[in-house]
Amino acid sequence: MCQQCGNNTCGSCQPIIPSGINGVDGINAFNFTTASFTMPAVNSNVTVNVKATNPFKNSWFAVGQVVFIETAGYFQVVSIAGSNQVTLENLGYSDANFTPAAPATTIASNVKVSPAGLKGSTGSTGGTGTNGTTRIVSLLLPENSGVGATKTFLTIPIDLADMPTVEGSALILTFNVKTNNIANALLRMIGIRFGGIECLVGFGSNMIPISGGLLESQFTIEIIRNDTSTEAYVRLQINGIDVGVGPSPWNESNFITGLNYGITNSFVVYGIQNASNTFTFTIQTVDKITA
Repeated sequence: MCQQCGNNTCGSCQPIIPSGINGVDGINAFNFTTASFTMPAVNSNVTVNVKATNPFKNSWFAVGQVVFIETAGYFQVVSIAGSNQVTLENLGYSDANFTPAAPATTIASNVKVSPAGLKGSTGSTGGTGTNGTTRIVSLLLPENSGVGATKTFLTIPIDLADMPTVEGSALILTFNVKTNNIANALLRMIGIRFGGIECLVGFGSNMIPISGGLLESQFTIEIIRNDTSTEAYVRLQINGIDVGVGPSPWNESNFITGLNYGITNSFVVYGIQNASNTFTFTIQTVDKITA
């Protein structure tokens, strides 16, 4: 029938073509369980009931296909029965982002079943990560110096297994120390040895002055192994020393030799002060840094 004249006589228009008939709805390529089931052991089977009315069927399943059931895990289709059952094998797939349900767990009804894929092969090993720090010891020790005598306050053995083993690896000793007498005096001094070798140059018997009163001196001593078995570089950072003009930093970089990395060595902290007062050591640690 002509759209303009209504009788197909004008010759200038096309006839109206009737609309086609609607096609049949397809089925969804996923489904839902219709009953609970018990999670089988890895490599074992379980029969799962699924919806069987449009738009849900089990006809999209194929033997050998991998599927995922939420809250349960990954399975491979073993067989298909009727329009509402599939038998599945538990593949046991897991990774950092997903852990499958444990065997014997009850998986609730009405959970989604969707297509999945086989797990890929293990990739090549990644590169070596950044080396870490091993905390060897952590102590809190107060010590009394006596009057005017040099005294060893701390002896910290470093086992052979914790010694620096390659060039650039290091041990780092950190501690805070203060004394309980207020007046500033150069006889309040601290020195450090490692493996029997003096680490400080300082001034006066390889020691440096530290503060009295409430101010703590903060020590960081790095023993960095050189390319020979007897040598090391020593870096020292000391904050809060006071020689009568207020707190100030002290830094040294020294080269030492005569070490033996093949035996147990010790950090030794020693000192002297001009009165029978206490050296208090806090936050004292030894860290091993592997190059």
